[in-house]
Amino acid sequence: MKQTSRCANLRFLLTFVSWVWPGITKQDATYLRFFQAKSSSIRAGVYNKKYIVGERSWPIGPDTNYSRHLEEIAKEAERQTLATVQSLLMEEKFNKAALLLEHWEEYLAISDSTGQTMEEEVQLFIRRVSKLEGLLKELYMKCNSTDDGNVILHLLDKCSKILDRVNGDKSLSAGGRFEWVNSILVKCLQEGSWLLVDNVNLCSAAVLDRLNALLEPNGVLTISERGVDDDGKMFEVKPHKDFRIFLTMDPKNGEISRAMRNRGVEIYMLNSSDASSSNQYDIKSLIDLEGLSNPNHIAVLLKVHEFISGLILSDQPNTTEILSCASLISQQLHHGIDVFEAFCTTCIEVYYKTRNPSEFNCNNVLEVIAEGIKRCFQESELTDFYNRNVTLNTTNFAKWSMLEKVKQQSAIYQSALKRFNQEKPLEVLKQSYRKLGNGQDVSIWPDIDQVKIQNDFFASSHFYTLANLLVIDYTLSSDDDVEYRTLYLRTITNQPEWQGALELFSKITKYFQWTNSRLPYDDRWVNDRGINSSSSNAINYALQIELHKLKDAFQIKYGIQNSLYNYLHALKKRQVTDAFTSPICSYYLELRSEHFMFMRQLCTHFTKDGSLNQTVVKVLELLSWRQALQGFLTSVRVPNQAQKSPRAFQNKLEALALYYKWFYKYSVAKVAELLNTKTKQQAYNEDISKIYKIEYSTNWAQDT
Repeated sequence: MKQTSRCANLRFLLTFVSWVWPGITKQDATYLRFFQAKSSSIRAGVYNKKYIVGERSWPIGPDTNYSRHLEEIAKEAERQTLATVQSLLMEEKFNKAALLLEHWEEYLAISDSTGQTMEEEVQLFIRRVSKLEGLLKELYMKCNSTDDGNVILHLLDKCSKILDRVNGDKSLSAGGRFEWVNSILVKCLQEGSWLLVDNVNLCSAAVLDRLNALLEPNGVLTISERGVDDDGKMFEVKPHKDFRIFLTMDPKNGEISRAMRNRGVEIYMLNSSDASSSNQYDIKSLIDLEGLSNPNHIAVLLKVHEFISGLILSDQPNTTEILSCASLISQQLHHGIDVFEAFCTTCIEVYYKTRNPSEFNCNNVLEVIAEGIKRCFQESELTDFYNRNVTLNTTNFAKWSMLEKVKQQSAIYQSALKRFNQEKPLEVLKQSYRKLGNGQDVSIWPDIDQVKIQNDFFASSHFYTLANLLVIDYTLSSDDDVEYRTLYLRTITNQPEWQGALELFSKITKYFQWTNSRLPYDDRWVNDRGINSSSSNAINYALQIELHKLKDAFQIKYGIQNSLYNYLHALKKRQVTDAFTSPICSYYLELRSEHFMFMRQLCTHFTKDGSLNQTVVKVLELLSWRQALQGFLTSVRVPNQAQKSPRAFQNKLEALALYYKWFYKYSVAKVAELLNTKTKQQAYNEDISKIYKIEYSTNWAQDT
């Protein structure tokens, strides 16, 4: 071990994996059971040998023995019930699963009841045991595993013995005799739970060395303190296949024996000063779990930690102190203390009072810390897309793994959507338009300014970021979770334009045929080469095309009221007369519809032809000229005097002709030429011919 690893501000994580890690099968039930493994923890500085093996206890009350045994049986019965219910749900045996849950709920209802006298308590206890026996018998009839069946039979035998003793004693007290109580370690070994031993180097070496034999391959824990069994042999506990033990230590508190370190996988945890790059999302998630959930407060705490670390000359503060601050601050805020005061008092307690004043590089430390915290609040600004879903919550993962995975993958989109809504883009755009006047100027220059304002608006409002995050979200989807993803995104999306995009995206995913329902639609997320690269390109293209329609909706909604686009719609509905007699005014809406059909037809081409990534990117780049034309139409004003005097509007029509020429040259002709060299099968011929027909019938671009 390097000398640097002994620094006090570094931590070790010793992960003992002496047993083979159980493979996660493709069955969701097994996957969920794996994450349902219960975890326990021991603080090594406050425990002795009883935490390793156990102790003899003296019954001091009526509930000391029998009730404890029944609770242990009920705990295992609950685990077996949930596992069986999951299996039944996977097999779509809903009635049987509901029946098991009803049995368990009935047992819980009896357990919540209390008796007034000792006799009533005994009768209530007997009812609990009888109800639990009935549940275990139902589980035994439905279990498919021999091992699970043996466990259930063992639990039934325990219930029968407890019931016989209580009926014989007519009391819940076991009488004046000693009884062996297993330690947390022994229980975890038997149940297959995960055990965390924190600050293991504070534990006595004599106690810790008892684990050496256990951590050997095929090792067991011998409990000599318990005496011998009926066969005259020492009690031995073999670890469950799912059992894991994690030991953490801070080297400044001492070391553990080399024999113990050799029996595990030792992981060196870099401090923030040693790491070349750190994942801020992980530390923010840990802070969130401590109760400090406000993103602004989390950002301020990290800045304060960095500031105070710069004041300390000796051992630098570590993650533990950040989490301690988060926990204390959240508790003070919960009790109504001012946020600034909570930060100041907590940071002084955690950072200052645990160190000697000589360890700081300034004299008036308390004033400097208070001033630094105040400055951090003034400079606080959210610069990332953090929310609590960026890290998987294992507690909720056991309840619904698919939803938790969707929430994690959609976390950045959710944060971007929240920021987009907070910026109130419609009000910002309206204020920008007001600065240009009332729109009575018929020259082209105000229109050019409006186009620039609209482009700047979409760039500054993070529209493109949000839209592309939505595309990424759906390319991460699979046939198994796309329906849940759409439902979840619908709950966090309130604007109708985004709601419409979600429905379109969901329909697009059903259009393609996928070889594996579990892989992402764009399988390059898990494989650089991609198994279905043509389908991956096609779905990316299809989703990007729908973004064109989404942007159109926002341009129409946030555009000016008397725009040329709105004039064309009114003209189509015959609400106004055609004052300009321009072919584009007569044919644009039809052209727009046909061009959308043309763009969508290209999905079939990409799927069958297997076009390269560069081709798809080039096509999307060329199609951006269509968006430029649409943006111009929604930005150009049609003043009242322009309808009365069309000649005054001529310069606007000339600019519109230029935009149309760019659109036709790049978004139609160039795209057709690019793809025509790739294949002779032109599934999009019909749509192109319609666009050509509109072009030739107007002959407008050439005339202007």
